[in-house]
Amino acid sequence: MSLRLLNHGLADRLPTELWDQILGELSYTEMIKCKMLSRRFQRIVRAMLKMYKGRLGALALANVEDSDVPFNECKRMLHRYHQTWEVLSGDMGPSPISTHLPNHQSPPLILESGWIVIEDLTGDLTFAKIPTISSLHDPIPHDGWSVKANIRCHQLPRFVAYQFDPSQDLLVILGPSSLQRYPDIHVLTMITQRPHPLAQHSIFDAGIGPLGEINSFEVYQDLILIFAGTDEDRILRVWNWKTGEDIFTLEGFDALGDLATFIGDRTLLLVQEYELQLFRFAEDDVVHACDLELPRFIEPALQIWTTVSHPLSNVPEPGRAFVTDPDKGIVVINMIRSVPDVAPDKRCSIILAIRVAALLAEARRHSAPVAEEAYSDPRIYEVDRSGYACSDSDSDSDSDSDSNADTTTPEVPIVMWNDWGPQNARFVHVDEECETPSTFGSRCVLLSPSCRDRPAEIVLFDFGLDTEEISISTRTHALSSEWTVEVVSAHTSLDMSGWFEDTTWVVDTGLPYRVRRRAVPELPNGACIEAALWENGIMVKKSDGGQCEYFSMSMHGSTLPP
Repeated sequence: MSLRLLNHGLADRLPTELWDQILGELSYTEMIKCKMLSRRFQRIVRAMLKMYKGRLGALALANVEDSDVPFNECKRMLHRYHQTWEVLSGDMGPSPISTHLPNHQSPPLILESGWIVIEDLTGDLTFAKIPTISSLHDPIPHDGWSVKANIRCHQLPRFVAYQFDPSQDLLVILGPSSLQRYPDIHVLTMITQRPHPLAQHSIFDAGIGPLGEINSFEVYQDLILIFAGTDEDRILRVWNWKTGEDIFTLEGFDALGDLATFIGDRTLLLVQEYELQLFRFAEDDVVHACDLELPRFIEPALQIWTTVSHPLSNVPEPGRAFVTDPDKGIVVINMIRSVPDVAPDKRCSIILAIRVAALLAEARRHSAPVAEEAYSDPRIYEVDRSGYACSDSDSDSDSDSDSNADTTTPEVPIVMWNDWGPQNARFVHVDEECETPSTFGSRCVLLSPSCRDRPAEIVLFDFGLDTEEISISTRTHALSSEWTVEVVSAHTSLDMSGWFEDTTWVVDTGLPYRVRRRAVPELPNGACIEAALWENGIMVKKSDGGQCEYFSMSMHGSTLPP
């Protein structure tokens, strides 16, 4: 009945109040037909979505029994319009991607392989392919993203975190065990959600104690990284998901933030206050390690986020739209610090960008096999201010040292800052306190929150580039005029004399960068709180305190949604 009305040309003549009844009878396939038959369809669905969100908010404050529309019915209709809108709003323009999501839910997980996964209101996972200009085989769809799979929550075990790798048909889930105390790792396939055929144990104990804060959860080849715990009890574990074996455990150290990430070549980077720790995992699971010294700041870091990203190559790879170039990759470390000699509540971001190739070269050149005890006890190893490796036992007598020579834990090699840093890293001072960075290719995006005298800003860095345009694979894209630009060439100095304990630190660098900024327009009923970057777009998260929405924005787009 409904489609017959539309097919007779009546779609654009129907009053809006009749659409509520019509939409309740349509399947998703019929909704797509309605979209083609009626120019008003998307606008009507959006209006209905807004109306039911308003009703649901009003009912939450009123007596449900006294309302004309039952609360559960209103919630059901809101969820239906939410699903309908997701079907219709897959384009790369300024329109919502997902609406009515609680603030505590994680932002969409974006992989450089051109994939994205979004967790919706009900706990379902939607896996989609981002249209990538680097793909040689898949044309960019006119309607934006192409949905590859939708996994219902009842098909999955309960989870608090997940990671996936389409090239291995791999979905790894971290969730509570049947005893509801300690978490388990589930190794599944993306396609069937059944145990992965290469995993000897599809479920095994994560070994991190009761579920708490999950700081890092990554998958790299056959390795799984979990970094979790509270400020006083951090633990880092690396598992081989094919064998289910725990191949590395680190605990008892002081850390704050998202500090651990794989950077390639089976190498793990762990960011600490005074050094970068590199761990290489050989095929036989022997761990090699070395430390790279960092300059000592006057003020300790309040929070640290670490991301790694590689420029793109146009060589195809199975399961991926493109491959990354590890020789040109960039690690971006964002450190929130108090500004010296200023009010205690004044904070800013210090960005440290490092060439991935340099880190891997140092790890191969200097790392040595070490026992886990070299890091499990924080008293064993530290770096003094002169930059020489020492241990807490240095004050003991020589005779004691000689007598304990056979039982001493091997020292971890350390490389001084002046031997590796100036030519491969760059510090960037951002006046505002920016939180989680997002990287893609050679770019990094930060969202500087709004304050009294200025709106929120998107800060976009290009490391290793001196040109005026963004080069990706074989195509070049310029940003719109709303962006301001500053290019900082290589071999320039940054005045960090007020930040470091030692004013003799060399902060010249061979790593150029470009920074672009644009103000984020004020959005009604909410503010932008986070930004994520992919190849040809930016995802912006808006929150009103209780709900959040995600918007996509073209890199060269001039507007955000109203």
